[in-house]
Order: sequence, then C-alpha cells, then structure tokens
Amino acid sequence: MRKFILTQNRSERLSQTLASVLQDYRRSFSNIALLTATLFLLLLTLEVILRLWPAEILGQEFVTAVLHKYTTAPDGIYYYDPALKMHFMKPNFKTDQYWNGYRWRHETDGLGFRNVQTRMRGDVILLGDSMIYGHGANIGETVGVLLEQFIPYAVINLGTQGHCAFQEMYLVHEYVPKLKPQYIIYFFFENDISDLYAILTDEEMSNFIQRNVSEITFRPRTDPKTLIRHASFFGLFPPKLYLFRAFDMLKFKLRKQRQHEKPVAIDAVPDVNNEDTIGWKYTKQAILYMDAVAKSHQAKLIIVPITNKSYYGILKKFAAQHGLLFAEKSDVYTWGPTHFFPGDGHFNAAGATRMAKIVADYLKDQS
Repeated sequence: MRKFILTQNRSERLSQTLASVLQDYRRSFSNIALLTATLFLLLLTLEVILRLWPAEILGQEFVTAVLHKYTTAPDGIYYYDPALKMHFMKPNFKTDQYWNGYRWRHETDGLGFRNVQTRMRGDVILLGDSMIYGHGANIGETVGVLLEQFIPYAVINLGTQGHCAFQEMYLVHEYVPKLKPQYIIYFFFENDISDLYAILTDEEMSNFIQRNVSEITFRPRTDPKTLIRHASFFGLFPPKLYLFRAFDMLKFKLRKQRQHEKPVAIDAVPDVNNEDTIGWKYTKQAILYMDAVAKSHQAKLIIVPITNKSYYGILKKFAAQHGLLFAEKSDVYTWGPTHFFPGDGHFNAAGATRMAKIVADYLKDQS
C-alpha cells in the first residue's frame, strides 16, 4: 500500500512538473508570437510609409533608385553578356521607366532597340547613349523617330543608355552587315571618354590601341535566351521591398563614402580634356574601326558631337586629319536650356527635334 501511495505521489509531481513546463512553453510561445506580430506590423507600417512618401522621407535619389529599370533584374530593361562584357536591352520588352522625377514608356523592337517596329534593313542607323535612346522621353519624342519625319529614309535607332565607343564599335560590327545602311550616325556625348574608364582597364585600352584596325575582332555573342532573367512564377511575387532597397542604398552610400575617403593618386584620374590620354586614343581608334567597317559595306560614318566646346574641337580636328565626315552644326554647347529636361540634361522634345533636323540637313547635303 505504501509503495502505491509513493508511486502515485511521484506521478502527481511529474504531472505537475509537465504542466508547469507546458505552461511556461505556452507563455514563451505567446511572447514570441506577440513580438513577431509586433515586428511584422512595424515593418509593414514602415514599408507602407516609404511607398506613400518615399521622396519626402528619403529624397528623390531614393525614389529613382527604387523605381528605375536600368538593371538586369527580371523587371529591368537589360541583360548582361559576359562573353562581350556588355549590357544589351531585352528584345520585345515593355515597361514603365522612371528617373529623377521623369516617367516614360520603354519599349523595344525584336532586336532589343528602341524603335516603333522591327526592321531588318535600314537606310540610316543611329549610335549613341541615353541622349539618342531618349532618356526621359516617350518614343515619339526620340531623335530616331523624329529624324525619319524629315528624311525619305528608314531609320533604325541603336542608341542605348550608357553606351560609348566600346559597345558602339561592336554594334557596328554586328549590325552593319545585317542592316546594310547607307549612313551610320555616330553621336558622341561628352561622358563617352570617362565611361570607358568604368568598364575597361588601362591595360585593356592600351592593348586595343596597339592593334591595327584590320586586326580588331570580337567574341561570339551569347544567345540572349540563356541570359535574360524572367520574373519567377509569372510575376506573382512582388518586387523587392522598399525597406530592403533603402538598406541596399544605405550600404552603397557608406561604401561610396569610404572610397572617397581613400587617397587617390593624381595619375589615376584621367584628364578627359587631354586628347593624348588613353581614353581618347581608344575612342579615336574605335572611330577609325567603325569608319573602316562602314566603308567595307558601302556606307558612310558621320560623326555628330553632342558635347562641350573642348571635345567638339578635338573631334573636329581628328575628323579633318583622317577625312571623316563631321556634322559641324551640331554645336549643342551653344544651345539654350529650353532644349533639355530641367534638372536632368537630356533632350526634351525641342532638343530632339533640333538634333533630328541637323542630321536631316546634313544627310540632304550628302545625297
């Protein structure tokens, strides 16, 4: 009997202990659940606030970083070809684009360029960066579309944001034999020299300069279908949270600040006004290559500077030395601010129209 009572007491104590442990577990779980719910609601509130008032809280720079599509993300306009070390725009791709307070509709043709329709033959092809792509403007207000209204030629715009001689040289190599143009309009913008230093090393540029024009070759282009990133599960997942983007932007700014704090050797900073720098030599070599390709296909390369007075003079002298065609009336450094988007600097409708007319008049003189 005594053994039974002792066993019963042990069982009761064990049950009480288990009940106490379970109660403590439930209390801890409730606290964790409450803390998790509170944290979730806090983050959700911050996310909603950032989406409603992003510019007021973090400024226009943050809004641009969040909304722009100049990326290789599934919703971005680019894909990257590692073989060529170049970004290309996705073909047959449409999206809303944003930058610095300006909104426009981005749409590309079957080749991945900003044209109203896909053409496999064209009389005039345009090479250039964001000024010719039409940053900030809808497609009807781009130089390519406007130019076609003034000339009896089919125009194909190959302009791409961020391009310089490095990428444009490849586009001439790939598309001139296919499109068979009569004219290749090479728009030079004043950041084309500095852009080279962001994508090529001095050694790479030096090796290129030492090669003869006839020796310049390119690696085969990778099949875009293997490179283009698409939205997962048909786009059912939302884009990256603003909170995460704010955190990414903070990390970028801190990293950039640390880089600025590091001492920079004077020789490491290129003087882009000096035509004897490696960046200018590379660009000149690239122009000669593009001109050689043009002539080999019975086409004419025309240099159209969209730049400051110093660069304009360098290009004009270089063109004269090598017998290159040069559109002298494209002296945009004399234009007033009414031709550019306020606070942005890219062509507005008036600027794109004026540039299109300049090119149209030059082409009429050539015919």
